[in-house]
Amino acid sequence: MSAVTEEGITLELELKMAAGLEAQDAIFVEGNDHVQLLIPNGIFGDTATASMIVNVGKSLAWQEQVGLVTMMDGGLPRYRYKG
Repeated sequence: MSAVTEEGITLELELKMAAGLEAQDAIFVEGNDHVQLLIPNGIFGDTATASMIVNVGKSLAWQEQVGLVTMMDGGLPRYRYKG
């Protein structure tokens, strides 16, 4: 599955679920500098869900939407370094 952001950046998701596979999460960034992040045993789903709620919560609150909210409603989380 893939999507393109407003800035023209392509995001791709590859999900493999099967018995006997080594559990891991991997992030690959291809650009001027290539970055690979491998997380052995993966990120536990509940922790990942809570992280997404924290990171997109403010944007969802501004939408004043009631009812079922999906990942499509929240958009991509934004990280702002305050250093």
